[in-house]
Amino acid sequence: EPFRDKPIVYFAAQTVSLRLFGMHEAAVRLPGVLFSLLGCVTTALLAWRLFDREVAWYALLAALTLVLPVMLTQSPAHDIALVPAINVLAICFWEQEQSSDARSRWRWLGGGAVCVALALLTKGLIGIAVFAVGIALYALATRSLSWRLVGRCAFVLICGGALASPWFLAMEQASPGYLNYYFIQRHLLGFVTEAETHGAAPWYYYAAPVLGGAMPWLLYSLAAVVQLWPDEKRTAESRATIFLACWFVGGFLFLSIANSKLWTYSLPLFPPLAV
Repeated sequence: EPFRDKPIVYFAAQTVSLRLFGMHEAAVRLPGVLFSLLGCVTTALLAWRLFDREVAWYALLAALTLVLPVMLTQSPAHDIALVPAINVLAICFWEQEQSSDARSRWRWLGGGAVCVALALLTKGLIGIAVFAVGIALYALATRSLSWRLVGRCAFVLICGGALASPWFLAMEQASPGYLNYYFIQRHLLGFVTEAETHGAAPWYYYAAPVLGGAMPWLLYSLAAVVQLWPDEKRTAESRATIFLACWFVGGFLFLSIANSKLWTYSLPLFPPLAV
């Protein structure tokens, strides 16, 4: 039966799996496992672009063994499909920041717009918001905030929204009032009020599942930040470390402030820890 409470990407993957392999529990869970593996691979790709191939191999091993993501892989939750899109979006943001060629920068911005569209069609606005807060912190921490950066980010968001809009408009036509329900009641009111059934959780809700679920690699992550952040020359490694730290801290604060809380919402916070 159609489930219109969430966007289409993960459920489309489940539909394909069920039609290929039949109405079995394994077919329901298979897309989650595949999306999880794709998230690990894109985490390694992110590490390669930020650092080098050696770091990429370590990041892949860490991503494959982070406790909470491995546990949630067994649950058919669409948040797992969000992680690869956010990882590639992070790569696109980093590459356009490092690019000195205008044509190359526009290609990365175009790729970022596609990732935004995929994220919207997987999770809606919350997946983008978790990462966007991290970008804002990074711009402030590195003193790189400028109108050009704001304009590029706005371009990516607007183009990504335009690419994803046909599905949301089709949903509004099929179920009048859907846009108001999904974006106003679920997103806005779910963030600022306790309207959701899983609202009213304490502000420290994510501390145990995220910090505990990231063990033992969290300790290495903290050590890496301490080692590489205080680089006065702001080398590429130092800026990459700041980028990852801001991604995690910004997303963690955003999710903690929100009234609507679920463990699965925290999945986009684990790739920077793995790297």
